[in-house]
Amino acid sequence: IMEEQQEFFNSYQYPNDPAKADRMQEIQLKHYREISKGTFEFSDCDPFRCQTVEGEKLLDGQSIAYWQEVLSVDVGSELKNIPSQTKVHCIGGESDWIVFPAHASENCNRLASLGLTAKVTIISELDHFLSVAPTREDSVRVLLSGNLEGLKLNVDFRDQVRLWLKAL
Repeated sequence: IMEEQQEFFNSYQYPNDPAKADRMQEIQLKHYREISKGTFEFSDCDPFRCQTVEGEKLLDGQSIAYWQEVLSVDVGSELKNIPSQTKVHCIGGESDWIVFPAHASENCNRLASLGLTAKVTIISELDHFLSVAPTREDSVRVLLSGNLEGLKLNVDFRDQVRLWLKAL
């Protein structure tokens, strides 16, 4: 999934240079692969992605320990530990470039296959920030601009959450 996200993001950033988009994807995923293998070297990382804040070494805004934990989780085993009476409402957005709608549906179906009560809803113009974005490109454009002040909560998302909570 991370590879698909990076592929979309890089194709947006380098629309006229597919070779550069491919090189950038490899560079961006390299650190996650190294963390998974235990070979990551903070000193070899691009200062834009790797920073030290209050003595904590960060990769893409998260601690190295966070990435080690996230990348070491056996998701299949963990999912089996969820109590069967758990109700899950998977909400995806058509404009989400982090969790594509197909991934949201697939994740929800995986939970249903474990015996959980799982419902999936895909909302148009919902991006990863739970805000209104007509397309994935619009969402990325806002992110790259650095101006997140103008984000507006997608009311369809809000309404879906309200309905689900009332039904519990």
